[in-house]
Amino acid sequence: RLDVAAHARTHERTKDAMRRRGFDAERFAAVVTSEARAVVATMRSNARWSARASNSALNGYGLYGTTDVYDGVEDGLLDAFANLRGAHVRTEATAETTKAGSSDGSRASGSGQVKPSSSSSLAHNGGLSPLEFLEPFLDVIRSVETSGLITAQALSAILKILKSGAVTPDVPGGAVTIMHAIADAVTLCRFEATSVEDDDAVLSQILFVLVECVKCSCGAALSDDDLCDVFQACYRIGHQSGKETPLLRESSKQSLSDIVHHVGERLYEIVERASNDVQAKSPRLTSPRRSVVIPAPTNDGESAASSPGAAAAGPGTDIDAHEHTVSSKEPYGLPAFVEMFRFATSLIAPDTHGRGSEDANSLFGLRLVSTMIDSNAEAFKSNRALLRLVVDDLSRALCGVVVSCSPHVLAATTTLITTLYFDFRSEMKLHLEVFVRMVILPLCSTDVEEESQRVALESLVDLCRHEHFATDLYMYYDCDLTKPNVFEEVTSVLAQTSYPVDATISPVHLLSLEGLLCIVQSVSNRSPAATAKPSLSFEHDDVIDPWTLPNGLNTVGGPRFDALARTKYFKHRLLSAAEHFNRSYKKGLAFMQEIKLLPDPLEPAAVAKFLKLAPGLDKDVVGDYLGEPAAFIISVLDEYTKLFDFRDVTLDRALRSFLSGFKLPGEAQKISRILECFAARYYESNPDSVADADSAYVLSYSIIMLNTDQHNAQVKNKMTLEQFIRNNRGTNGGQDWPAEVLVGIFDSIVTDEIKLDEVSAASLTPSRWADML
Repeated sequence: RLDVAAHARTHERTKDAMRRRGFDAERFAAVVTSEARAVVATMRSNARWSARASNSALNGYGLYGTTDVYDGVEDGLLDAFANLRGAHVRTEATAETTKAGSSDGSRASGSGQVKPSSSSSLAHNGGLSPLEFLEPFLDVIRSVETSGLITAQALSAILKILKSGAVTPDVPGGAVTIMHAIADAVTLCRFEATSVEDDDAVLSQILFVLVECVKCSCGAALSDDDLCDVFQACYRIGHQSGKETPLLRESSKQSLSDIVHHVGERLYEIVERASNDVQAKSPRLTSPRRSVVIPAPTNDGESAASSPGAAAAGPGTDIDAHEHTVSSKEPYGLPAFVEMFRFATSLIAPDTHGRGSEDANSLFGLRLVSTMIDSNAEAFKSNRALLRLVVDDLSRALCGVVVSCSPHVLAATTTLITTLYFDFRSEMKLHLEVFVRMVILPLCSTDVEEESQRVALESLVDLCRHEHFATDLYMYYDCDLTKPNVFEEVTSVLAQTSYPVDATISPVHLLSLEGLLCIVQSVSNRSPAATAKPSLSFEHDDVIDPWTLPNGLNTVGGPRFDALARTKYFKHRLLSAAEHFNRSYKKGLAFMQEIKLLPDPLEPAAVAKFLKLAPGLDKDVVGDYLGEPAAFIISVLDEYTKLFDFRDVTLDRALRSFLSGFKLPGEAQKISRILECFAARYYESNPDSVADADSAYVLSYSIIMLNTDQHNAQVKNKMTLEQFIRNNRGTNGGQDWPAEVLVGIFDSIVTDEIKLDEVSAASLTPSRWADML
């Protein structure tokens, strides 16, 4: 029986031995010339070349030099292959001889002798460089004059040359130059369109070559731009028009997966090299060049060859004018990987580039990201740019994809969320709340379809199995005065869904019960190492400011326990006070005085801190209270605005932050009082940004009106940018606001509505995500 694993190991050992042996000029020339025969034979079977070759059957491959029978582009293609026959590879030793010979030739030509063609001279004197050996194949690949069959044969030749190991990292002329030439030609490949089946065969061959460019022994010599072009071309082949066959689309996805997997295997090396590289490189994938790797039909349905004018306008048509320019001689590194990661993340989110709304694209993006992260968590954590991709771009995409997706996309999303928690636990403590409260828990309720609920519960149970999950939730959220009780919410949901209301046990009930048992087990596992619970009393006679108490997160053992228990005690009391305040703010403040959390008499600064930081407050009640005309409440409002730092913050962002803790009341007078206080604070923090406090007040009111206009479904005729600018003309101390300021505010409000935080899980707007980060 064939041992596949042993065969693969033998093949790898052979390739390693070939790489260690270095560049073999004779073997390289033999492989190239044998492939040249196959390409020329295919070309001569085409009617365009067979008619010209019939004049001299023996000369069809240039056996006896070239004649004047051939002219045009076709002649150039055949002549290039003819020059390969009998040529040898020019190395450093032969280069010196060629240089001396060319000098003699120049002197001879100056005395009236005829100078031979450069290619023939190289073939018969100093030889050809490895790149010159490959140029005929690349010319065929770039030419729109060749049929799909000929292009496929040239691509097959390049694929065999790369797979054979004939091109090694020490190839004369440099692996960087050769790999750039191959990648450039293949990504700009054009050919005559025929049938869908034949065209797909050529496009599949392009995918094979592009993948091998990355995987071969010289693949590391590709530059950042080259790798991004290869990656982009692989995607476009399967997703250019949306009419590709399923087989071609899946081949494109598999090619991208192979590239990502191979580049991911080098990530530790890339990160280590990037840590020593002080020069930042500009990525390319977000601003791609206009290269389209598709057949080249004309508007009238005929092949591109019948329309020379149209062909000349396309890329890669002028063979002689084409030059290989290497934008960077450095091998690809972190910039290319970052762009590939961003591209994969953009496929996940449903609102990015209009691509991620389809389940197939979302699943594919999730698969690519999982491939990049697998076994590379430490590399991501050791580099700030990579870690930022995970905690920002990827995390937000994961939160957005569950808005409307199918169960199998939800399953892949929650699986990746679980992986992120396991691998990036310490770096994503803040994100855990978002993942659990905004993604998983809402889907665990009975209001969603059973399959989605089951997928969400499976994900939650997997998290509960982690030994630190329950502890992290309790310490970082339930024992934090300003955070919600996430651990309590998780156990409550699991308890509710574990009880069969109709006395019929379903998989959902069993999953919920398993989650509860996992939490109990994790607590039990810690019990042997725990000390006996001391009797703690936090009763106090003096007024205590709970916001200044130590959280104990930087301590261990007994001190941590004491601090967390104290925080939990005061959080429970604050929640009780919030319930009283939501019913009647007078009773709520009186209760706070009674439990010694507010002074008697009341102080505006203490009340303001309570309104901003206390959990569980009703935002409608807070807004109504801050809008009251009483002198003491106006002082509280002034102290409330002082708790915000508006320095170097745009007015719209400052207003978003200010309105995040309460809901504006309905009365115009209350709104005016609140905005006047906000404007005074903003002008105090940014005296150079606005003319005076009145100007900040007018623009703030205008922003609120714009927000209502743009996001109220009852408003049919939306305000335009020109109208917004006209409405605010002369309102900056009698002068006009800078145009870029108003344009920025308008775009910000139109794309991101000013919303208030809700007690329940809410939509994750860009501004809320930025505030969390």
